[in-house]
Amino acid sequence: MERVLASADVKKALHAPKPTYRNDRPVLAVKAEQRHRVPGLLLDRSTTGSTLYIEPQAVVELGNARAEGRSPWRAR
Repeated sequence: MERVLASADVKKALHAPKPTYRNDRPVLAVKAEQRHRVPGLLLDRSTTGSTLYIEPQAVVELGNARAEGRSPWRAR
C-alpha cells in the first residue's frame, strides 16, 4: 500500500491521504472523477457518490490471503 500511495498520480486522485478499510479490506478513498488513476476493485462508494473506496490491484492478493487466514508471504 505504501508503494501505491507513493505514486504522484494516485496522490492526485485521493480524498484522504491514508488508507482505510471497507469490508475488512484495505482501500483508498478516491475522488469519483479520478477513478481511472487507481487501478483496483471498487468495494464501496460514499452516499453522495463523490468518493469511491478502491482496493488497489497491487494489494488484492494480500487482502485475499488475510481474508483466508493465511500468510500472504507463504507459497501456495
